[in-house]
Amino acid sequence: MKSPLVTILITTAFAGSALAQLEIPKIVGDGFNAYQNAGAKAAISAWLKASPLENDVSTRTNMEGLLGRWQTDYGKLVGFDLIRGVILSPSSERLYVLIKFEKGPAFASFDCYRASTGWIVARLNLNASASEVLPGAILSGSP
Repeated sequence: MKSPLVTILITTAFAGSALAQLEIPKIVGDGFNAYQNAGAKAAISAWLKASPLENDVSTRTNMEGLLGRWQTDYGKLVGFDLIRGVILSPSSERLYVLIKFEKGPAFASFDCYRASTGWIVARLNLNASASEVLPGAILSGSP
């Protein structure tokens, strides 16, 4: 039999995590605004600002090329939807995003970290295939 104290502590821990509010970092929205208004290079610059990848020329070039191809293939960016956000800790979140174009979707995950200077995107995964970005639980419809 579990002690009442253990039950209370477990219940409190779950309630506390359920009450935590997902904060969509401004840097994510800023990148989509830059993409829509100024193109792929501006989006990548916004998303990677102050991140460990900011000066990684190869990563920037690859991501800019991919976003540019998507605009060619799928048409104009029309918006984005948050599929799911996961609070990993008070200073870390992962956002799964559907990127909406005129002719179809693409997908992204943003690993966001609250640094001393504000939110940064520590890791960014972009792919036209949902299964390359989204975990199986999301694809299967699990809550």
